[in-house]
Amino acid sequence: MSPEEGIAAAGPILACCFGASLFFAPVIGIISDRFNRVGALAFGLALNTLGYGLTFLIADPTTGMMMGVMAIIGMGQVSGVITSQVLIQQQAPAARRGSIIGTFGFMGALGIMLCSYAGGVLFDAVGPWGPFVMLSVLNGIVALWALALIKKIKAPAESNGTIVPEAPMSHEAVKSEVA
Repeated sequence: MSPEEGIAAAGPILACCFGASLFFAPVIGIISDRFNRVGALAFGLALNTLGYGLTFLIADPTTGMMMGVMAIIGMGQVSGVITSQVLIQQQAPAARRGSIIGTFGFMGALGIMLCSYAGGVLFDAVGPWGPFVMLSVLNGIVALWALALIKKIKAPAESNGTIVPEAPMSHEAVKSEVA
């Protein structure tokens, strides 16, 4: 297959991934609001484990089966992004929330760089499925860890479905609300 043919074949497959991400984002947002947020994270990680793991079974990535696998991967990726951010937002103390979320983002970018490097090494060493199986295993490990923690991590006190702790207001903002 020429590079041009490869790019043409990859377009619809990537569209399945991105389209699934786009349409599943509100669904996982609702799941994150209605259920235990650690459980929602475990669900997203399980989708990634399944999607990346299924790539091992694909002999020809230009077949229709790959479109379905990429849709699962797209749903898993957007689930991982949304559920992890919702959980961090919930658990981080209001006074340090910005720095914690910033560190979380930095560590995520570092993880992407490390997985890209290790994936390239695996691609060369074992084959094109290597990076995907690595991501499947890593997501599976973290999903199991999340399931082990599901009962231990509690949401802060809730009132009418909304999380009570907010960022501290300035003295002037408190005065204007009271008045």
